[in-house]
Amino acid sequence: MRTLRQWTGWWLSLISVVAVSCTTPEHAGGGGGTAPREGAFVDFHIDSDDEICWFVAQAPQASGPYKKVFYQTTPQPGRVLRLPVRPGSSFFRVSLVNRVVIETTPMEVTTLPGQITPVAIVLTPAGAVQVQRDELGAHATVRGTIRTRRLEYGPDQSYRLTGLPESPVPFQTIDQMPYSGPDGK
Repeated sequence: MRTLRQWTGWWLSLISVVAVSCTTPEHAGGGGGTAPREGAFVDFHIDSDDEICWFVAQAPQASGPYKKVFYQTTPQPGRVLRLPVRPGSSFFRVSLVNRVVIETTPMEVTTLPGQITPVAIVLTPAGAVQVQRDELGAHATVRGTIRTRRLEYGPDQSYRLTGLPESPVPFQTIDQMPYSGPDGK
């Protein structure tokens, strides 16, 4: 039997999880949202219809140390990644987990309170490379589930990634931003 202290702890944990999930800023897609009073956002956008898995690191100076602020191994819908940041100047390194990126340069991004700073991500082809793809899966059998692993080797395109920070703009939802449309312009 649970004590009153255990029940209270459980309820407080549940309430805190619900409160945090309701106040988390949007990372992708459209949706509502209001402008932060003291915070700012950076919109990383790419002109590609392919699904993208983002990796973003941030540092207060170009020389580092860089701290991971976003990492995703599953493709994200849409072409925009919106991250909340503190207003001011900081440096970012962006890479794509599901692309062969051989070079990425740090970019200085200046953000203003209550505004969004768009950063255009440009991929420049850098040549063909040989890659190994490791795909994990599972399928059901009469006796249960079997895990499978498939390794593939083959050519792929490598890229140089460049970020082009733009001027900060007033807060809008991602759907309202001009680069979130079907043509990305």
